[in-house]
Amino acid sequence: VDTSRVYAAGFSYGGFMSNFLGNKRPDLFAAVGPCGAPIGNGFVDKPIGPEPQTPFDGVSRAAAAGTYMPVINIYGNLDGHRFPFYDYQGFFADHGKGAKELIEGINHWARVNHAKEISFEDVMALKDRNDISEEEKYIGLPLEPDCRRTVIADGITNYVGDLKSEDGITRIRLMCEMNMPHRPTPEMSRQLLEFFSHFSRNTQTLESIYDDGEH
Repeated sequence: VDTSRVYAAGFSYGGFMSNFLGNKRPDLFAAVGPCGAPIGNGFVDKPIGPEPQTPFDGVSRAAAAGTYMPVINIYGNLDGHRFPFYDYQGFFADHGKGAKELIEGINHWARVNHAKEISFEDVMALKDRNDISEEEKYIGLPLEPDCRRTVIADGITNYVGDLKSEDGITRIRLMCEMNMPHRPTPEMSRQLLEFFSHFSRNTQTLESIYDDGEH
């Protein structure tokens, strides 16, 4: 095993768990891929059922150590009705509160990875606009032209949005799978592997290493 290239990925509860591990273990993981779940600071104040997600204070250990934790987050637009973010129709009855929580979860990872945070007001301003890209429309985030693309695979349209760190490297990637409910797809696995392939970690110094080559 190449200990510099260990990653955590999971779907549904596994998505929450990989998000949790990304916040807690930069000494072990080079990058994480929470899928089928939103991303955030991993805070839990008590154990959750029989599963191994234990209490956590919500403080990113990567940020505390002055390093990065790359993250890719993928799920369907019908999975919790979280996409587009400006039209959140999921679990929370208060539309604004639910959307704000999702955006704050992304901004948590933006702070970890030294990327520009997203304004909630800018997100909500996308609603009813006709001059935005397909990716911005269906993901529900304002995205620069070089930070958005569309991938069609296995008959499914996937909208990809990137958030770049201050050094210009994409360390946060979000992907919306159209017309997909709470279900993993083959392209999800492909995208995880492609994203992970660019990152490794020095497990002694915790330095996050980026490789722009093909793998």
